[in-house]
Amino acid sequence: MSSTGHTSSEQVKIQHLEEKFEDTLDLVEEARQSVGTITFDDDADEAEQALQEFTLEYQKTLNSVHGVSSFSRFGDSLMAIKEELRDLRRQQEQSENVEG
Repeated sequence: MSSTGHTSSEQVKIQHLEEKFEDTLDLVEEARQSVGTITFDDDADEAEQALQEFTLEYQKTLNSVHGVSSFSRFGDSLMAIKEELRDLRRQQEQSENVEG
C-alpha cells in the first residue's frame, strides 16, 4: 500500500483515469473553441463520446478501488462537463439560426 492507501494496481487505475479525464477535458475545450464553425458538431460528438467512455470507466473503477475519495472529484466534474456540452450545442444552434 502506498501513502494514499492504494495498492500499486489501484494507483495505476487511478493514474489512467486521471489521464483519460484530461484527454476528455481537452476534447471539450476543442468543442468550446469550435462553436460557430463547421467543425463544431464533430468536435462536440467526439467530446461527448469521450465523456461517455470516461463515465463508464470511472464507474467501473469506483467499484474496484478502495478509498475512492481520492478521485471522487471526477464525479463532481462530470455533471458540469455534460451541462457545458449541452450549452455549447445551444450556442451552436443559436449561431446557425443567426446565420441562416
